[in-house]
Amino acid sequence: MKLTPQGYLAKARRNLEAAESLAQSGFFEISIARAYYVMFYVASALLLHENMAFKKHSAVMAAFSRHFVKTGRVNAQMMDHFADAQDARNEGDYRTAEGYTAEDAARYTGYAKDFIALGETMLAESLDQPAGADEGKPDA
Repeated sequence: MKLTPQGYLAKARRNLEAAESLAQSGFFEISIARAYYVMFYVASALLLHENMAFKKHSAVMAAFSRHFVKTGRVNAQMMDHFADAQDARNEGDYRTAEGYTAEDAARYTGYAKDFIALGETMLAESLDQPAGADEGKPDA
């Protein structure tokens, strides 16, 4: 079954709950990995809302950067957090990842919360805009 943008946001919210629970239990590197997936699912939701879907994580990140960050629709710091989270997730999944702390997990879950807020805001704004609202406006 294919996910909708709202389905991706719901999945992101569940992963945020898991990230917070895992951090509370001391599983910091796994919490960070779940926080990364929150960001990945939000980025996927926003891309899908614009009729773009990708299977590879690198493709999602590249398209998110190209279509949202480089166009000024999303602050570049969000992309920095996304890339940083991917690096931490890779470290946790494929290396020893010793040394992650509760503070690290809190930082990444904070980034994840920011991504959810971004996704909810951007999707709500696009739903509030009447069809054809951009017609007749000059291209920027």
